Amino acid sequence: LLLVTFMWTPAQFAELLERKLHVFHVFTAIFISLMPIFFDSYNPKCGTCLPVPKPYWCGEWVLGDGSTQCVRGDDTLSGVYQFIFWIIVSVITLFCTGSMVGIYLSVYLQERRMARYSFEDEDDAGEGYKESKRIRNTMILYTSSFYICWIIPFMCWYVPHSTPALYIIGDFFFPLMGFFHMLVFTLPKCVKYQNENPRTSIVVCYFFVIFQNQIDFVKRV
Repeated sequence: LLLVTFMWTPAQFAELLERKLHVFHVFTAIFISLMPIFFDSYNPKCGTCLPVPKPYWCGEWVLGDGSTQCVRGDDTLSGVYQFIFWIIVSVITLFCTGSMVGIYLSVYLQERRMARYSFEDEDDAGEGYKESKRIRNTMILYTSSFYICWIIPFMCWYVPHSTPALYIIGDFFFPLMGFFHMLVFTLPKCVKYQNENPRTSIVVCYFFVIFQNQIDFVKRV
């Protein structure tokens, strides 16, 4: 967003923000992760260790049933951590969505200004918006992964009277964000490979693009 919309250079970003952001993230993560240790609030939940009471359905917090006595941990602290997690997820999702929209609008308006001074005919003028269309498609795919991997699991986990089937759906989608991002940012190379090799399916294109180095190594051997 800073590089495209506000015309920052990579050197400016590295000098003014990058180190400060790293320090902030590291110390914030250490503080948040250490706090539950002092309240015995790290407990098992479905094969993972999280800041939840034991058992996780005890107490009055968001996943508590209101009647079961907590054996270990603090349900109030667990509720606070759930609230912090919701805030972080919401802010990240909204920020990424807003950043993508800002980048798209910035490129689109720039191309629109350039089109005013173009002497091409109307049929060729549409080609001038190729970059903004590419960014728009990437924006839609990239932000969709946030909603699929965060919003849908949250709805499945925290809907009133959630069923085990909904928990399974949420647990399935939640760890897939990195995989979806890999598909999004590899897509241009796959499209290029498909243009060079007509009648090749997009799945096969992904295979050859992702494993190109391994395939070349096997051919050399």
